Amino acid sequence: MNKTLTFLALVLTCLIMSIPAQAQQMNEKRVERFFKKLELETEGEDGVWMVNFEDRWILVFADEDSDRMRIFTPVVNRDEIDHSEWERMLEANFHTALDAKYGLYNEYVIALFSHPLSYLDEYQLEDAMNQVVNLADTFGTSYASSSILFGKPAHSFYREQPDEKNLRINQRPGGDVRN
Repeated sequence: MNKTLTFLALVLTCLIMSIPAQAQQMNEKRVERFFKKLELETEGEDGVWMVNFEDRWILVFADEDSDRMRIFTPVVNRDEIDHSEWERMLEANFHTALDAKYGLYNEYVIALFSHPLSYLDEYQLEDAMNQVVNLADTFGTSYASSSILFGKPAHSFYREQPDEKNLRINQRPGGDVRN
């Protein structure tokens, strides 16, 4: 019995010690180095950046003291959408938006990702930026942050392509989804 307890204590100690080694805490400097590594056009510093990612300007806020990161981009002026589009956005936040969500900031509907900063790694940061861009690009069509669908939408309101007259602020024509 004593050998069993010693073995279990050793295994538990090894597991606990391996957690910090696997988790490389993201911080403002690592975010900035990541942007440079990807050779992204970037303006700003000290946790506040405008980044040209996939032909769209996104805003990235990192705050180490609060351990939060926000990535967002404007989609459309809130006064330009009707009731059915509000419903589509809310439903998309549950079904097709995944980790990014639609939200409001000042007078704009935005595509937004918010997460604890220290828990992110480079892969998750790039995925978050992709989801924000995809969610903004697909407003008015699939309202999706990726090609993954979580659950099944209750309504079949998703259109394949936006009408040219319905293009929104900072939106690429076609509303395609990148993987």
